[in-house]
Amino acid sequence: MQMREAISDIGVGVIGGYVGTKVMEPVSMKLYELESEEDRKREDEVRPGPPYLIAARKITEGLGLDSPRSSSRRSPRTSSTTVWG
Repeated sequence: MQMREAISDIGVGVIGGYVGTKVMEPVSMKLYELESEEDRKREDEVRPGPPYLIAARKITEGLGLDSPRSSSRRSPRTSSTTVWG
């Protein structure tokens, strides 16, 4: 019985995550449109980098690996071999 409940919970979580993402996309876009240019510039100035690099840095540091560096000269293959050896 516990296995059935666990599978049900996983299913509900996956569906909830999908629906939440689909709902938040248009909401986020509308809020972005309503935001003033001045506010956007101010946020960009204090943002420590693109969200995907911030997430990658947190994950690799949490795993005890070297943090990926932000460099436009490196190819994706070079970056992936840096993270995975």
